[in-house]
Amino acid sequence: MSVRTDEVQLRVVINGSAAKKELAGLDQEAYQLREKMKGLKKGTEEYITANKRLTEVETRMASLRKEIGLNGLTLKQLTAELAR
Repeated sequence: MSVRTDEVQLRVVINGSAAKKELAGLDQEAYQLREKMKGLKKGTEEYITANKRLTEVETRMASLRKEIGLNGLTLKQLTAELAR
Protein backbone atom coordinates (compact mmCIF):
# COMPACT_ATOMS: atom_id res chain seq x y z
CA MET A 1 0.00 0.00 0.00
CA SER A 2 1.41 3.35 -1.06
CA VAL A 3 0.90 6.57 0.84
CA ARG A 4 0.89 9.74 -1.21
CA THR A 5 1.62 13.07 0.41
CA ASP A 6 1.03 16.29 -1.48
CA GLU A 7 1.95 19.67 -0.16
CA VAL A 8 -0.15 22.51 -1.47
CA GLN A 9 0.07 26.17 -0.69
CA LEU A 10 -3.11 27.98 -1.58
CA ARG A 11 -3.97 31.63 -1.16
CA VAL A 12 -7.47 32.78 -1.91
CA VAL A 13 -8.27 36.46 -1.92
CA ILE A 14 -11.76 37.61 -2.78
CA ASN A 15 -11.98 41.38 -2.97
CA GLY A 16 -9.39 41.44 -0.20
CA SER A 17 -7.28 44.04 -1.91
CA ALA A 18 -10.21 46.40 -2.39
CA ALA A 19 -11.31 45.89 1.21
CA LYS A 20 -7.78 46.54 2.50
CA LYS A 21 -7.54 49.75 0.47
CA GLU A 22 -10.93 50.89 1.76
CA LEU A 23 -9.90 50.07 5.34
CA ALA A 24 -6.67 52.06 4.95
CA GLY A 25 -8.61 55.01 3.54
CA LEU A 26 -11.15 54.87 6.35
CA ASP A 27 -8.36 54.66 8.92
CA GLN A 28 -6.82 57.83 7.47
CA GLU A 29 -10.20 59.57 7.42
CA ALA A 30 -10.85 58.62 11.06
CA TYR A 31 -7.45 60.04 12.04
CA GLN A 32 -8.17 63.30 10.23
CA LEU A 33 -11.61 63.57 11.83
CA ARG A 34 -10.16 63.06 15.31
CA GLU A 35 -7.52 65.71 14.69
CA LYS A 36 -10.16 68.11 13.38
CA MET A 37 -12.39 67.48 16.40
CA LYS A 38 -9.56 68.34 18.80
CA GLY A 39 -9.73 71.92 17.61
CA LEU A 40 -13.52 72.20 17.72
CA LYS A 41 -15.69 73.16 20.64
CA LYS A 42 -18.03 70.38 21.79
CA GLY A 43 -21.66 70.97 21.03
CA THR A 44 -21.12 73.06 17.91
CA GLU A 45 -22.76 72.02 14.67
CA GLU A 46 -19.39 71.31 13.05
CA TYR A 47 -18.33 69.11 15.98
CA ILE A 48 -21.60 67.17 15.91
CA THR A 49 -21.31 66.60 12.16
CA ALA A 50 -17.68 65.44 12.46
CA ASN A 51 -18.57 63.16 15.38
CA LYS A 52 -21.43 61.61 13.42
CA ARG A 53 -19.14 60.98 10.43
CA LEU A 54 -16.48 59.48 12.73
CA THR A 55 -19.07 57.06 14.12
CA GLU A 56 -20.05 56.04 10.57
CA VAL A 57 -16.40 55.54 9.60
CA GLU A 58 -15.63 53.47 12.70
CA THR A 59 -18.70 51.29 12.11
CA ARG A 60 -17.63 50.62 8.52
CA MET A 61 -14.07 49.89 9.67
CA ALA A 62 -15.34 47.33 12.18
CA SER A 63 -17.43 45.71 9.47
CA LEU A 64 -14.44 45.51 7.12
CA ARG A 65 -12.18 44.09 9.83
CA LYS A 66 -14.72 41.37 10.47
CA GLU A 67 -15.03 40.68 6.74
CA ILE A 68 -11.28 40.60 6.11
CA GLY A 69 -10.39 38.70 9.28
CA LEU A 70 -7.10 38.94 11.15
CA ASN A 71 -5.19 37.15 8.40
CA GLY A 72 -5.82 39.98 5.97
CA LEU A 73 -4.67 42.84 8.19
CA THR A 74 -1.28 44.54 7.96
CA LEU A 75 1.14 44.53 10.86
CA LYS A 76 0.19 48.12 11.73
CA GLN A 77 -3.51 47.21 11.73
CA LEU A 78 -2.87 44.09 13.83
CA THR A 79 -0.96 46.17 16.38
CA ALA A 80 -3.84 48.66 16.52
CA GLU A 81 -6.32 45.78 16.89
CA LEU A 82 -4.30 44.37 19.78
CA ALA A 83 -4.38 47.75 21.54
CA ARG A 84 -8.21 47.80 21.48
